[in-house]
Amino acid sequence: MAGPSTSDAGQPAGRNRRGRRGRPNKNALRRAVFFWLGWIFVLLGIAGLFLPFLQGILFLVIGIFLVTRNSARARLLLFRVRERYPEAAAHYDSWSERARAWLKQRFKRGG
Repeated sequence: MAGPSTSDAGQPAGRNRRGRRGRPNKNALRRAVFFWLGWIFVLLGIAGLFLPFLQGILFLVIGIFLVTRNSARARLLLFRVRERYPEAAAHYDSWSERARAWLKQRFKRGG
């Protein structure tokens, strides 16, 4: 007799990214929204570097903050940039802490 059904990843069937009753997991949905929102901010930041009415650096920092929280590849890239430019990394750390404190104050939980 065969054992319990498993998916391709070796997990029990129905226990991957979906929660009960086949609905998408709220955490996975939230991560995807923040990931794409982060990329939108990065694109706005790049445009803001050339357009005088957009704050390019601010949008870039917000976008990088959102993307690195949800993407291992982006975290690795940020780690490499931090090693190469330690002064910029110090500024990013301070901005990141400010953003984390603001999010914690607004939403009563932090990253």
